[in-house]
Amino acid sequence: MPRPKGSKRAPKSLKQRRNITEAIAAKWADPEYRDRVCSGLAKYHGIPSGAKRKRKRKPTSKTQSKQILSKRKACDTNYSPANETISPIEQVRIRRRNKPLYKDPMISSKLEMLKNIRAQRAPEETKKTKLLKEQDF
Repeated sequence: MPRPKGSKRAPKSLKQRRNITEAIAAKWADPEYRDRVCSGLAKYHGIPSGAKRKRKRKPTSKTQSKQILSKRKACDTNYSPANETISPIEQVRIRRRNKPLYKDPMISSKLEMLKNIRAQRAPEETKKTKLLKEQDF
C-alpha cells in the first residue's frame, strides 16, 4: 500500500500563521535576541567576532572563477595570522578549501589503455561462453 503524500499534521489556519509570523518578527526586532543568535551561530561556525561577511556568488564561467582565485591569492599574501586567532573548525575548513584539485595529465592515455584491454578481453569472454554452452549440451 503506497504511503500518503504530505505531512500528518493538520494545516494551520491563516490566523495561526499570522500570529506565528508576528511572534517571530517581534523576536528578531529585539536587538538583544538578534545579537545572541548571531554570536551563537558565529561561535558554532568558528567565525571570529566582528568579522565581515562576503556574499558568495556562483561563477558563470571558468574565466570568472580564475579571476576570483587570483584575487584570493593576492588577499592571502596580505593576511597575517597574528592579527586574529582561528578556531579549530575554521582551520579544518581552510585545509579543505586549500586542497589541490589534482588532474591527472596521463588520463587520456590511461583511458585508451583500458579500452584496449577491454577490447582484447571481449573475444576471450565470448569464447568462454561458447565453450560453456557447448559443455552444457
